[in-house]
Amino acid sequence: MKKIIEVLCDAIRAGIDHVAIDVDEPEKAGGEVFITLTRGAKLVVVQWSSDQRFGISDGLKSGFGVEAPDLVIEGIPEAVGEIARILDDE
Repeated sequence: MKKIIEVLCDAIRAGIDHVAIDVDEPEKAGGEVFITLTRGAKLVVVQWSSDQRFGISDGLKSGFGVEAPDLVIEGIPEAVGEIARILDDE
């Protein structure tokens, strides 16, 4: 069975064109995973943890090192939709 991060990355690749994906795995089992997505000058950071699910931040508006994501989303289709919205936003 695929890990949820692999499923999310596969869905992003299938649903969003020309996006670079960098996955930062946790140092210890059960830790948070950070996924950095870039397309051109756009940047989205996805934070995943089993208790919080998908935390999504517009990296250009939020910056790095923020304590909380802009939005928390439960499901993969919704997460991909929000990521696409941020990357497509002018």
